[in-house]
Amino acid sequence: SSGINAEYGDHPHVLRLLQGDLVIKDFPSFKNVINEAYESVKYDASGEITTYIPGLSAYDINRWSVSFCSTDGQMINLGDTDKFTIQSTTKPILYGIVSDIMGNKKVHEYVGKEPSGFGFNKISLGHGNIPHNPLINTGAITVTSLYEREQPMSERFSTLYNKYKELGYGYDRNVSFNNSVYLSEKEHGHRNYAIGHYLVDKGCLGIDSTGQLKDVLELYFQLCSIQVDTRAVAIMGAALANGGTNVFSGKQVISSENVKNMLSLMYSCGMYDYSGQWSFEIGFPAKSGVSGILMIVLPNVGGLALWSPPLDEYGNSVRGVNFTRNLLTNYSTESIHPFSTNRARISSFVNKAGQSCSSPARQFHTAAWQSAGRAVRVLKRFVR
Repeated sequence: SSGINAEYGDHPHVLRLLQGDLVIKDFPSFKNVINEAYESVKYDASGEITTYIPGLSAYDINRWSVSFCSTDGQMINLGDTDKFTIQSTTKPILYGIVSDIMGNKKVHEYVGKEPSGFGFNKISLGHGNIPHNPLINTGAITVTSLYEREQPMSERFSTLYNKYKELGYGYDRNVSFNNSVYLSEKEHGHRNYAIGHYLVDKGCLGIDSTGQLKDVLELYFQLCSIQVDTRAVAIMGAALANGGTNVFSGKQVISSENVKNMLSLMYSCGMYDYSGQWSFEIGFPAKSGVSGILMIVLPNVGGLALWSPPLDEYGNSVRGVNFTRNLLTNYSTESIHPFSTNRARISSFVNKAGQSCSSPARQFHTAAWQSAGRAVRVLKRFVR
């Protein structure tokens, strides 16, 4: 160990690689399992591409991409390398960033924590006459309105955009901005304009002018138009799995306490009207977007990003949902479900040695799972 430290310094990935102590210990076999699930839905072209945002309607229905990034930076990339906009997957990230600035308790004076039971763009409020949660449009627009209200618009977007780039930082610069989609959303986002005026009328945004509302909505449209690929989203998911710390840069982008809150809401509210079924069947925090992206977080293990544009009736990627279902059903990976007692297959891939982790980020998993109502004992199936 001292020889390794002398030659390579303290870079955690290098040290753990040389010591055979990476979180996915049998990475080739794990990659084969992911590849089999990828192939199982490759030719499933069912579903419909979203049309209410014209900038998204030109996607090829055959596009299909999967990426995985572990908390040790182990990467899998399968399929197409297209870039796409993050859409609603922006919502938990925005919520985490604003919670870090304002404090989570203050944010929840303006937005609730409960599933809505309605569509993501329903014009309605929940208990206390505030939006149900930050992961639907009413809640996300409200959270957007809270961010650094005194800053000029350009600075607001620039600061947030840099946070997204820090979260998705990896071996390539995969986070950019799609101006065409932004302009399309700005021109055709009639439902969101209606939601914004409704929220102003109900006193939810703390603003009272059309000009201020225009700024809020334009910032929201910009954040939905951040452009990524599945590699970037997998790295973002891995950062959330790692307590808000990017696994390549080592930078703490969002506090572990607020990542815990993000994952709680992603578990209960992240998949539109399919959220309850998702948490029952799959059991991991996730967030989907109408571009066809699906980000899944396995706390202390990694992030999984699935992208295919055709959507089901709930607005989730058909291939993405079926991939995950097949992964669980066909490959005995139900052992990773939080309430499963079967440790059959995935446990052979995940390193459980060295349970006493010294890194604060690696100790994050307990709080994260507790926040989602998980049994802490399940974490031991994953961590070293």
